Amino acid sequence: MLFRSRQTANVECVRTVVLPAQDGFTVSLPASSSFNSDCFLVIGDSGEGVGDLQAALKLCNGQSGLVVDRDFGPKTMAAVEAVQRALGITVDGGYGNQTRGVMSWPDNNSTKCTKPSHF
Repeated sequence: MLFRSRQTANVECVRTVVLPAQDGFTVSLPASSSFNSDCFLVIGDSGEGVGDLQAALKLCNGQSGLVVDRDFGPKTMAAVEAVQRALGITVDGGYGNQTRGVMSWPDNNSTKCTKPSHF
């Protein structure tokens, strides 16, 4: 198993950014302190960005047993790995650009799951 540590992650996702999604919807994505969605989350991270990731994993990516607690612990890592495996991308347990681009995200105004329109 590959694992991206905090030392190798470029910019941590510490907040949320709302971006356009397919079909005219909007989604909240983990973002850096400068509101850039080009960021990473790994085990040990916590906060708003982790909560967005956990909600998307739980509501739209088949990880219904995951608790949204804003803490990227072993259960969140396992959920990310399961999604990465299911979607046929590199399985490293970390959240970054590749994972963001293939995941579905809950729309901010409904229960629809969608993908950001700019990826």
